[in-house]
Amino acid sequence: WWKRIITLAAGSVMNLLTGIVIYCLLFLPQQQIIEPAIVEFTECCTFNHEEGLRLDDIILEIDGEKVYSNGDISTLLSFNGTGVHDLVIERAGQTLVFDDFAMTHTHENEDGTIATHYGFAFGRAVDATLGQRAQYVWNTCLDNIRMVRLSLQMLLTGQAGIQDMTGPVGIVGQMRDMAEQSSTWVDALLNMLYFGGFIAINLAVMNMLPIPALDGGRVVALLLTTGIERI
Repeated sequence: WWKRIITLAAGSVMNLLTGIVIYCLLFLPQQQIIEPAIVEFTECCTFNHEEGLRLDDIILEIDGEKVYSNGDISTLLSFNGTGVHDLVIERAGQTLVFDDFAMTHTHENEDGTIATHYGFAFGRAVDATLGQRAQYVWNTCLDNIRMVRLSLQMLLTGQAGIQDMTGPVGIVGQMRDMAEQSSTWVDALLNMLYFGGFIAINLAVMNMLPIPALDGGRVVALLLTTGIERI
């Protein structure tokens, strides 16, 4: 039975390894990584005060979710519609916790509409050792895996609907749009590779979910059947 489990899991393992290899090709040769540090506040920002956030603060967690990469900040903030967040930051080597921290402010546009802003810019390039770049690769993989959980969570809670899901045709369209928006063919290639790694890791996780018709569901059924037979 364990050989059958290995066979069922082999496809997902290969997808996961493919994503890791792609990210290694993309990030290991780089000499710098982007850390989630605050680099700028807007003029009307309301939380850059003595007891609030400051320049060079590194955001470690948002609402209990770890910030694996710079791109996580906007994503995690968007999941909470209240504008009040629980933050963990690093400041001058110290870890600080901000509970129930208000981070949004509103701004009236020229046409009279109201826009909501977070009021700060983030992302700072820093020199990184090979070990730090390898950690960045692994964190990116963990971030992709978490996105599957968050996406399913949004479906179950009604934050997203079936119409928001993308099939093969939609994925090809997104890849085409990404390539067209790139400034050079090199950037287009790198963006396509990143997107390919993202898809590979997502497929690996989705395929092992304990859902009937997926390999994960078949593994669960096999384990249950084997357990019953032994009893």
